[in-house]
Amino acid sequence: MKAPENIEKFLKKFYMSEQASLKGDSEKNKQAVEDALSAYRRTLNKRPVVVKQNAWRIIMKSRITKLTVATVIIIAVLIGINQLGGSSVAWGNVINNVEQVQTFTCRLWTKMTSTIDKGTDQEAEIIVYDSSWYGSRIDTYVDGKVISSIYSQPRQNTCVMVIPEAKKYTRMSFTDEQYRQMQAKEKNPREFIKLFLAIGHTNLGRDTIDSVEVEGIEVNSPKVGGGMFESAIGRLWVDVETEFPVLMEIEGISVSGKTKIVMDEFQWDVKLEPSMFEPNIPTDYTLLAEVKMLSLDEGQMIKGLRLFAEISGGRYPSSLASMTVQEEFRNALEENYSGEPPREVIEKSMCINSISAFYTKLLEENKKVEYHGDKITTDDMDAELMRWEIAKGEFRVIYGDLRTENVVDKNMLLDMALKISGEKLPPHKRGKVLRMLSLNEKDLIRGLGVWLKLLDGKYPNSLEPKVAVKRSNSLLKAKYYDAKQVIKGKEKELEEKTYDLFFASAFYDKLVREKKDVAYYGDKITIEDSDKVLVRWKISDNQYRIVFGNLTRKTVTTKELVILEKFLE
Repeated sequence: MKAPENIEKFLKKFYMSEQASLKGDSEKNKQAVEDALSAYRRTLNKRPVVVKQNAWRIIMKSRITKLTVATVIIIAVLIGINQLGGSSVAWGNVINNVEQVQTFTCRLWTKMTSTIDKGTDQEAEIIVYDSSWYGSRIDTYVDGKVISSIYSQPRQNTCVMVIPEAKKYTRMSFTDEQYRQMQAKEKNPREFIKLFLAIGHTNLGRDTIDSVEVEGIEVNSPKVGGGMFESAIGRLWVDVETEFPVLMEIEGISVSGKTKIVMDEFQWDVKLEPSMFEPNIPTDYTLLAEVKMLSLDEGQMIKGLRLFAEISGGRYPSSLASMTVQEEFRNALEENYSGEPPREVIEKSMCINSISAFYTKLLEENKKVEYHGDKITTDDMDAELMRWEIAKGEFRVIYGDLRTENVVDKNMLLDMALKISGEKLPPHKRGKVLRMLSLNEKDLIRGLGVWLKLLDGKYPNSLEPKVAVKRSNSLLKAKYYDAKQVIKGKEKELEEKTYDLFFASAFYDKLVREKKDVAYYGDKITIEDSDKVLVRWKISDNQYRIVFGNLTRKTVTTKELVILEKFLE
């Protein structure tokens, strides 16, 4: 299956609905949830807000809610794992066998053990039916009762989720291109074999499972969990005689605890009736939501990160594993809202899952992803929150304030340039050359800070290199020279200040050459003008980067910039 971001939204609405009934739960949890729902109904009749707060907290902490949301994430990831390519010659027959299969059924069993709420193990059973012709159907059982059925309909570009106890259903629709891409990726057990073999595995030798002789392999990588976990170990066992999969196991760890997933009871090329893949929704069921699938790209991920930071007070997910992102976002909602979150927040929360979805895509494509959300917050404007490789020696970087930039491996570029030119570079000069190859906003700020000291709280009239360098030389000479000699002990400081001033002008010149619509107002602004634009440049079609008079920085829209620059007239 696909797109857990939509499904989670549906589930949240379902369990907050006044019509929801959770009769299949254990008596203790059943009573707690029904008490919460009763409280929630009272809030609809304008009862005191405190009742609504209790309802929201009990619902969001209930075992059934957590379990169902987590289970759907597992379904979506496992059934939609992308092909990573590559195979082992020894297992080539197994791959060929499953690729020829037109239909299959299997069972998924999941068990989640929380490290936060001790003794709250959660289990669910999932039955999967798949047909190359008719699509797929996934039934999820909790305590022996169906809590949801998900139907993927390839010829209609839709995915329907039916929630029997609530008598509700949801429908997701996709564009032709989105569905084409998903069809290319949707591989279920057929791709698990390629996935295990592509990552790098350990042979487990032979064993016996239910009187069947099997041979197994083991993989230790978060990739095997489809981006759900920080770390994961997977094992795949295949029938030695038939060369078909018999059992797959994944054990994953996330911030919320440990999860074990078992896929077994495979039936290959079994007869499946077309009617099994039709939702056939009863007439008394009502439509809970109808949504379009979000695109899977950098923009959606950044939207998700921005919403996460807004709700959590500037924090980012400690990791990009989907189970961790979901748990930490749920906790942030509880901390941020004493009662039920506003409707618009719940609706926007769909983009939260885009964080993990895009990360998983990068992970599967071996893009050398690095993420530092456990250390970086929105206050760390210039620190790297995330980076991934986009070409050899070139990376896409997201900073703490969610700005993006392409950066290059400076050492690699310098080595290439030296090799081509045949020149040699003294080690003590290498750092300065590397800095020139990676001019950035920090260079501008450092240089402007030096100007403030040289000009007693003012800025130079121009940052154009020839003009700025000429003026800075005279100011530095007056400050650091005694007669014709540098003041003893000031040599290193003078060198650092000289370079800071030079690189600030070099960065400004780079913006001009790249036609970034740069503007500088140093002839009008001083350090006291904390809310006025000192320098600005374009970073995207509708965004500008601003440095204010006190050297604080901000990203604004074109409209916001127009308002800010009016005060300079």
